[in-house]
Amino acid sequence: MNKDVIYIEPEDDITDILANIKGAKNRVVALVPPKKAGVLRSAVNFKLIAKTATRADKVVVLISNDESLVKLAAAAAMPVAKNLQSKPQLPKISNSKEFGEEPSDVIEGKKASKVQVKDNTEEAKEGEGDEELESVNSEVRPAFKTAKEDSAPKKSEKVDDVIELDGEKDDPKEKKDFRGIKAAPFSGKVPNFKKYRIPIIAGSIAVVLLVVFLVWANVVAPAADIAIKIKTSAVNFAEKVTFTTNAENTRPNEGVFMLEEKSIKKTAEAEFEATKEVDKGEKASGTITVKLPAGTVITHDQRKAGLTINAGTTFVFGEIAFVATEGRSIAEDDIGMICPRGKSCTTNEDVSFGAIPVVATENGDKYNIAATTNGWSLNSTAWYAGSLNFASSEMTGGTSKIVKVVSKEDLENAKSSLSLPSNTEIINDLSKEFGDGYFVINDSFTSDEAKYTNTPDVDGEVEEGKKAKISVEKNYKIYAVKRSDINDYIMAKAGEGIGDDTQSVYWTGVTGFSKDVIKNSNSVKKDKVFFENFSKGDEMSAKLKSTVFIGPEITEDMVYEKALGKKTGEVQTAIKSINGVSEVNVKTSYFWVHKIPDDKSKVHIDVSLVE
Repeated sequence: MNKDVIYIEPEDDITDILANIKGAKNRVVALVPPKKAGVLRSAVNFKLIAKTATRADKVVVLISNDESLVKLAAAAAMPVAKNLQSKPQLPKISNSKEFGEEPSDVIEGKKASKVQVKDNTEEAKEGEGDEELESVNSEVRPAFKTAKEDSAPKKSEKVDDVIELDGEKDDPKEKKDFRGIKAAPFSGKVPNFKKYRIPIIAGSIAVVLLVVFLVWANVVAPAADIAIKIKTSAVNFAEKVTFTTNAENTRPNEGVFMLEEKSIKKTAEAEFEATKEVDKGEKASGTITVKLPAGTVITHDQRKAGLTINAGTTFVFGEIAFVATEGRSIAEDDIGMICPRGKSCTTNEDVSFGAIPVVATENGDKYNIAATTNGWSLNSTAWYAGSLNFASSEMTGGTSKIVKVVSKEDLENAKSSLSLPSNTEIINDLSKEFGDGYFVINDSFTSDEAKYTNTPDVDGEVEEGKKAKISVEKNYKIYAVKRSDINDYIMAKAGEGIGDDTQSVYWTGVTGFSKDVIKNSNSVKKDKVFFENFSKGDEMSAKLKSTVFIGPEITEDMVYEKALGKKTGEVQTAIKSINGVSEVNVKTSYFWVHKIPDDKSKVHIDVSLVE
C-alpha cells in the first residue's frame, strides 16, 4: 500500500508535524523521528497527533525502536514499526505506572475504532497539559484489553488491519450510531450479496450477448448473392468516324471524337574513339628569288606573252615542296632581247621575278631548311620553267604535332551504335501517360527525323585522353480518344439497329464499359474495338470496328422484383424463366438464411456473359 513518509527535523514543532499529516496525499502516514526528537517526548503531543490523524482520516505509524517513544505511542494507540519495510504493530504496555495508570488498565495491542479515537480526541479539547493527557488516557483505556486478559501472547496486527480501522467486528448488540449512542440490536440476518455478484454479472452479460446475436442473425447478417449468366450473340460493328482537335467541335454521339495528343522525346548518347591521325603543327615559310638568266632563248611570241608565276605555284626542293602565296609577272617591255638576223632571239640581261613568299605544303620541322641556290625546281609546264635560277631564304617555323581527329567513317560507325527504344515500347509509354480512360489509336503514331549531335565535328581534334561524343534525339507523338465516348457511340448506334425491345447491348467491345447491370469485370475481356485506316490529312478520319454482344434485356429492378423477400428456390425458378438466361445461382450469407432480404443493399447481383 502507498504511504507518505514524514521525516521530523529536530527543529520542527508540533504544529509543523500536524500540518504535514493534514497535507499528506495517502491515508497511511509514516513518522520518522530523529535521534533527538524533543517534540515527541510529550504524551500530549502524541495525543494531538492521534487526534489530528483521526480528523484527517489518516493512520499514523511511528517508525522507531526507541523504547520511550514506543511507550508513548502505545499510550496513544499509535501503531509502531521498526523501519519503513517492516509491518506496523500496536505495542503492548508492560508498565502502566509510567503513565500514571493502574495495572488493571494495562492493555495489549488491539485495533481502535474510529469512534473510539474520535471520542478520545474530542475529550482532549477540555484540558491543558497534564489534565488533557489524563482525560485522553482515561478515554483510551476502555478500547484495549487489560494485561491480565492478555496474558497469553498474540501475533501483532498486520498493516492492512491497521489501515482498515473501521473494518473491525463489534458485537452487534452494542452497535453505536454516528453520535456514539448504542443502537438497538439487529435480530435479522443480512444477505451476503457479494457471494452472488459474479453469477449475476455473468448472467446479465449472457442475456445481452444473446439479444445482440439474435438481432445480428436476423437483421444484420442476412444477405444474398445472385449470379446470373446470360446467353449473348456477337455482332460485328463498323462505322466511319471523324476526329477533331477542337473541343468545341466534339460530338461523340454523332461519331466526331476529340483527339487527345501525347508526345515524348527520347534520347541516346555514346562515346567513341577517333581513329584518324593528322599533323596539327605549323608550316615552315620563307621566300624564293626567281630569275630568267641572260642568254635565254626566247621567241617574239613568248616575249609578247610575258612571264608569269601565279600564286599556288609549287616549288620543289628534293622530297619537300613549297607553294607560292603570291604571284609575280614580268611584262613584255621588261624583257630585253637580242635578235640577230637569221638566228633565235636571246635575253640580253637577267629578268628577275623578285622574292616570292612561299609556305610548306605540310606541317613539320623537316621543312625547316637553310638558305640555298641549288636543288630548286618549278613544278610548271611553262616554256621557261627549266631555264630559271632560284635562290631561297632560310625556311623556318615548321613544327609537327600528331593528333587524332574524327573521320566520316568514325562518325557513321558511332551513329549505328546508338539505340533508341522500339516504336512498340514508345507506344506503350505514351499509352501509360494517357491512362486507362483513353483508347490509343496506334495508326496515329508518328515520329520526327532523328537529330544527331557530335563533338567534335568531322576532322575536329579530340583532346588527348578523351573520347569523341555523339547523341541523338527523336520526338514521337500519338493520339487517343476517351473510352467513354467510344462506348457511348457504339452503345447508341448498335442499339438503333437491334429493333427489339426485349434485346439490349451488354458490351460494346470497350474494356471497362458495359451495361450497368454487369459488374463482374471477368465477363468483359480484352478490347475488341480498334480504328482502321486512320487518315492524318486535313480531315482526320478512320473506320471504327468492334464486336458487340447483344442479349435479353435484364435490369437490376427486374431481378429485385423477382427476388426480394422470396425463398431462394423461388428466386432461381423465377429468374431462370426469363428467355436468354442460361444459369442462376443464389447464395445466402449463412446456413440459417433461407430467404432473400427485403433490403436491396444486402442483395448483390452479378451478371456475366456467355458468348
